[in-house]
Amino acid sequence: MNLLRSKLVVAAAILLGVSLPGLAAESISGQVVHALTGNPLRRVTLTAKRIDGKGEPATTQVDDYGRFVFQNLAAGGYLLSGERNGFDRQIHGSRSNPNTGTVLAVKDGQPVTGVVFRLFPNAVLSGRVLDSDGEPMPNVGVRVLRREYRDGKRDWYPASFGSTNDRGEYRLSGLRPGNYLVIAADYNFGLAMLTATKGAQPEAPDRINGTTYYPGTLEAERAEPVTVVRGEDRRGIDIQLLKTTAVRIRGRIDGGDSGGMMVVSLMPRSAAPVSALAAGGGAMVQPGERTFEVKGVRPGAYWLFAQSMGGTPAMTTPLPIEVSDQHIDGVRLPFSEGVEVAGRVVSEGSVDGTSVHLASVEFSLRRFYSATADQSGEFKVKGVLPVPLRLRVANLPSGSYLKSVKLNGQVANPDNLTLSPGAKLEILLGKASAELKGVVLGADEKPSAGATVALVPESGRDALYRAATSGHDGTFLIQNVAPGRYKALAWEDLEPEAYGDPEVVKLVEDRAAQVVLKENGRSEVKLNVIPITKE
Repeated sequence: MNLLRSKLVVAAAILLGVSLPGLAAESISGQVVHALTGNPLRRVTLTAKRIDGKGEPATTQVDDYGRFVFQNLAAGGYLLSGERNGFDRQIHGSRSNPNTGTVLAVKDGQPVTGVVFRLFPNAVLSGRVLDSDGEPMPNVGVRVLRREYRDGKRDWYPASFGSTNDRGEYRLSGLRPGNYLVIAADYNFGLAMLTATKGAQPEAPDRINGTTYYPGTLEAERAEPVTVVRGEDRRGIDIQLLKTTAVRIRGRIDGGDSGGMMVVSLMPRSAAPVSALAAGGGAMVQPGERTFEVKGVRPGAYWLFAQSMGGTPAMTTPLPIEVSDQHIDGVRLPFSEGVEVAGRVVSEGSVDGTSVHLASVEFSLRRFYSATADQSGEFKVKGVLPVPLRLRVANLPSGSYLKSVKLNGQVANPDNLTLSPGAKLEILLGKASAELKGVVLGADEKPSAGATVALVPESGRDALYRAATSGHDGTFLIQNVAPGRYKALAWEDLEPEAYGDPEVVKLVEDRAAQVVLKENGRSEVKLNVIPITKE
């Protein structure tokens, strides 16, 4: 009876936010509830993690009434995350940025009580895909793209993927709130694309079910986004596939290892993921074969390339190709071993372990290469194709930053490099990096915890943007910064990487602090947080 009474007293204290002598002072306690109904949730796994990255995260399970207690925590600021079946991992208090939320400040001798964690169920989007006669279409691929920021640019990126059942129905779950493009592509025609047809090309273009955007268009520019809110079960997003004309591309692969299967890919010549993911085509080339046929190609500008799937990995140099309303024949795709790029990382100190990363500028090509510098700074990257690449360095020595890049002795733009045979890279690391620390304050002049702090370079160079999150006391520290002129801003809530968009910064630049960081400089700044816009 005493044990039961004790449990009831502790439960009441958790719900009412009352501190008890028997509850550890450095603790976080509260209850997890269903965000839409307010009912307590069982079987939720919770994690408490310090925002400064120190110590190991603490984990616990809620009881049958959704109640929880984290005890014996070190003083500091914590983010609380939770997940269970039907509820993807979420951070307590998160809004536009799923990676941050309400910072719970644990202080010596002061427990944090009465926390109510509202957990949202997975958002779902569902509907049917129909053919041009209104009949259900089975085995149709349905893809959704979400509008978000990457590398400071806002575009449509893949979020989820599925296919229709025998009744033409699809259901995609686990979606974050936001705007989505919904795209349907006929897999049934895709199966026919895997084999080349024999004989002469047909005189007229083919009629096929085209890749169709919701609510019913073949053009990405005319697609209508579907808005999904947190925890929503969005139904009735139906798509009727549209007929379109398409042509075929025939050709031959030269060189490479003919002992394995090869894949021919046709991708739009566009840096926009929405184009690269929704158009194009491909073909499978069986072992020992050399000829290929890509079907269902709509007019446009494309990259055409082949890649071996067995034996010695190899790829053809991407071939730019223009497609009109006529079939194309006689294309030759020669395999290439790519370029071996020799390079050197130069710094006043040790560079051992510094990694060099190259990625294609155009999303559709999706080429990625990496190498690690040895003790002398030397590195080699093999198999690099002659396409525009973006260079980044990681695992830099403490106090270092990327100062400049030279290609064959000439200063080069690390955001757009094309490497030819015999190319030599020199990556110069500056040792006298700068540092910026400061505090973020709210409208009440009190510290603002969990704010996104960004350094926006005056030069606009992608590699120079830096960001941090303010701690439970509102303070932040950004190290290893390249000397230069910057704008410093702090947002209460901001989509990930949105600070890299000049239009986002322009809206609030009157709130920015102008900062000049010098070599070995240690600067301080006080920032007023940009509040959440009330709708």
